[in-house]
Amino acid sequence: MVAENLSFLKLNYPELVKKLENRWDNKEEISCRTIESRKGKPTIQITLDESNMLVHSKYDPEREAEQLIDQANLNIDINDYEHVLFYGVGLGYHVKEFLKRYPNFNFSIYEPSIDIFHEFINEQSLKELPLHKLKNIFVESSNEDGKFFLEQLTHNIRERILLVVLPSYQQIFKEKFVLFSENFKAAVSSKRQTLYVDSAYSTRWTLNSLVNLPKTAHTPNILSDEFKLRFRDKPLIIVSAGPSLEDEYEHLRYIKEKKLAYIFAVGSANRALVAQNIMPDAVCTYDPQKHNHQVFASMIEQGITSIPMIYGTSVGYETLDMYQGPKLHMVTSQDTVAKYYLRNSNGGEIDVVQDSPTIAAVTFQLGAKLGCNPIAFVGQNLAFKNEQYYSKDVEYQQKNRSIKVEEKDRQFTLFVEDVYGNSVETNSSFNSMREFLENQISQYPNVKVFNTTKGGAAIKGTIFKSLEELIHEEFKKEVVDENWYLGIENKYDLNYLLECCKKIERSIDRFRKDYKEVRSGLVEMQARVENKKTDKLTKIIEKFNKLMKKFIGNEIYFYVVQPILRTQFQALTIKAANIRKLTSEIERAKLIIEGYFPFIDQCKQTLEQVAGNIYRVHWELSNKVEMPLSKFYASDCGAFHYIGEWEKQNPTAGYSVDYSVKQMNGRNNASVTFRFKGTSLKILGSMRRDSSKKQIEITIDGSTEKVSVRNSDLHNFETANFKQILFEKHYLKNEEHLIELKVLDEGNFVFSGIETASNSRISHVHEVSNIEELELGKRIRCHYKATYNKVGEFLGLGKETKEFIPPESSAFPDGDFYFIMVDEVDGKKKLIADRNVQHSISWDQLYENGIATSNGREIFKDIKGYSSKVKLMTGGVSQNDKNNDWDKYLVSDENGVFPRRDDIWHFQNSTIKDIASWTNSPIQGTENRKMRRMLKRPYYITSKNSLSNKVLSTTGFRPILTINNVLELK
Repeated sequence: MVAENLSFLKLNYPELVKKLENRWDNKEEISCRTIESRKGKPTIQITLDESNMLVHSKYDPEREAEQLIDQANLNIDINDYEHVLFYGVGLGYHVKEFLKRYPNFNFSIYEPSIDIFHEFINEQSLKELPLHKLKNIFVESSNEDGKFFLEQLTHNIRERILLVVLPSYQQIFKEKFVLFSENFKAAVSSKRQTLYVDSAYSTRWTLNSLVNLPKTAHTPNILSDEFKLRFRDKPLIIVSAGPSLEDEYEHLRYIKEKKLAYIFAVGSANRALVAQNIMPDAVCTYDPQKHNHQVFASMIEQGITSIPMIYGTSVGYETLDMYQGPKLHMVTSQDTVAKYYLRNSNGGEIDVVQDSPTIAAVTFQLGAKLGCNPIAFVGQNLAFKNEQYYSKDVEYQQKNRSIKVEEKDRQFTLFVEDVYGNSVETNSSFNSMREFLENQISQYPNVKVFNTTKGGAAIKGTIFKSLEELIHEEFKKEVVDENWYLGIENKYDLNYLLECCKKIERSIDRFRKDYKEVRSGLVEMQARVENKKTDKLTKIIEKFNKLMKKFIGNEIYFYVVQPILRTQFQALTIKAANIRKLTSEIERAKLIIEGYFPFIDQCKQTLEQVAGNIYRVHWELSNKVEMPLSKFYASDCGAFHYIGEWEKQNPTAGYSVDYSVKQMNGRNNASVTFRFKGTSLKILGSMRRDSSKKQIEITIDGSTEKVSVRNSDLHNFETANFKQILFEKHYLKNEEHLIELKVLDEGNFVFSGIETASNSRISHVHEVSNIEELELGKRIRCHYKATYNKVGEFLGLGKETKEFIPPESSAFPDGDFYFIMVDEVDGKKKLIADRNVQHSISWDQLYENGIATSNGREIFKDIKGYSSKVKLMTGGVSQNDKNNDWDKYLVSDENGVFPRRDDIWHFQNSTIKDIASWTNSPIQGTENRKMRRMLKRPYYITSKNSLSNKVLSTTGFRPILTINNVLELK
């Protein structure tokens, strides 16, 4: 029996056998021997401090085990777990009893004594246990080894772990058990945090990386060799937003003025430094969350654009849209997208920074890789100070989080050593950051690292020294080049990038075919199992394995789908390992069906959710590289006149990433018309199975052609490539043409827009170019440019100045829109903007600039012969107040020119959610709240977000223009 046990252990746990051999060669750890209980079953007697203690009952060990498992079942719901960890194996009675009752559980064993484990393998046969369910056996040799084992155990399995403790061990191994309990709780907590991060961020990591790709491909890589030369042996200060930052402002100001070291602000620290008028040399960010840009709110609001941002490539894409300063990037380990698409022109590998619980650790890696030396941390408390989480100047507002430590926060605090050797209070999140930072520091032994944070947690691998001391001892000379980020361009191979785009699009087509084959294989397997036909089941499983290998070998799966579903994939990997251990083909087939059916369906659903984003990014990349002289008019830009049944669609990941890929879907003889001046154009859209069967009709200046837009291979629920060329026409006369596209039957026509040469122009059929031509329903083009939460300028009435402002608007608009004439009273023309010309602007800002007033603000002063003013529409003070501009012109069937038409007024954003507009009406019965209006429910918005000082991306400025005394537009 002992020989069989050792043979199994040598094959599966060779390190454990080495521990046993060392035990035989050395003095015993404790005195223990096997004795016989009164029922004749063996038990173990321990001699400890001259006292004898028993591991199992001296009367009936088996009955004791039954009672133990009964008690465990009473205290918890067994159904909540899939894996059991036994602390203390003894002679294994309770292990056998538990697994006899719950045969579906996987299990692991943690034994704190090598001597007891030796008795176990001498007395019990391992074959009596369900070894195909055994995942780990660990015998403790040190607390550190035990801690590492628990971290690995919880990291490598995705099952919920039930801990079963042999009661006698709590007395025999008191100190060991206390340490084990702490390590187990920490490992499980860390696992939960990791699972939360993976689940919450996995979609964002991947889609951010994808959406950011056009910017990443055209911004400098901070980890290029050229930047490494600039930073080599230069001192770097990483400034965090901890409470101790308040002590260092004057020292940082001195360092900045004297150019003694580079200052990189991380997280919210930029707020504090800007508030103190200390401009860092760079700000660093990597958080994938949508609200990450709020960290830079003060810089954005103040219009500070001189500070470069170094961003991790999986950062929330909204951050890159909102931040207007220069940008550089560092590829993060979470970014599988950039690793696939990007290659240096010289063929060299792209350096990567490891993702981390804290941006300070990421920035430390960056500094170390750049060759900075020394590196100093400022404001890196990783603990509480003065009852604060953060510096007072941070004005921390994320999730309404106070900078103060509250009583509820103290439920989960712990104490660690501070830089002075005392204890300081912290929490598990800060502690996890500290441990990761220490790990990163240990990987760069040649970098001298200082921690200047007074009262902060001690960080292993750093030298504590005040910033004042560093100024005298380390930062002695001018080293900073304020223009360090200029003059170095990107070195990526753009031809390789475009080739990767083509490969990915081909892989999407293959993926869909592979999915159908894999699913068919599962259906065939399921039919065999249900009919209990085991013949040929082995071949069916072998065939399925080959199909699955092909399925997961696809580029789109490996670089996009699997990273999004990383948690589900890890769970499936564990199930697959269990499946391989089974000898019964019918049982294997059952588990395959149970595990793989939902997974491959999730894969397919994920692909269809992100395919629209992929096509959009590819189109944007090719436009920048291949077609810089072309223009694209999106189907919802406002220049197209729609008749009949049309619906806006957005084939993207929706809630996860609000990234616009919009199409107009027409059916039932719907049509779209526009005017075009130029010699050639391309009509872009999507071909799919549910498209028009009788083709679509394209009429140019009265001459008609019919084209097919049907693709029988693409199912209705599959996302089509929105940039397919449905029709193109060349060699037209360079004059204005009238074009109509019409659906000839009940099928769909999915229209994305028109691509033309840069010197061509598309105009709406009701568009005019001067004020004199304006009449009810006509529109005139106008340009608007503004910055965040600031009223901008209206220019170029009647001209095409730039591309259109997005229909959902922008925080930094710089584009065209239409004013549509809705009324004329006593020679006074009234026109309303066909969209919000700007979002992220408060009502108070509009008031201060004269727009949210009864008189309005005069514009177009440079054009003689007329007076024009813009202001906000009235919106009613309550739902019963219908006597207002909004209801009269945009809602009413009697007075409205195009009532409630989204293709005219653009009241839905890119994820088909409603957009609100400020009005000039106070909300009845409230103070400082202004009525916001929508064109779909809720029509009237009176919530706290209607406060006049609120700045929201979902609320904007839609002006009404009044024109008096028109003579002539010159």
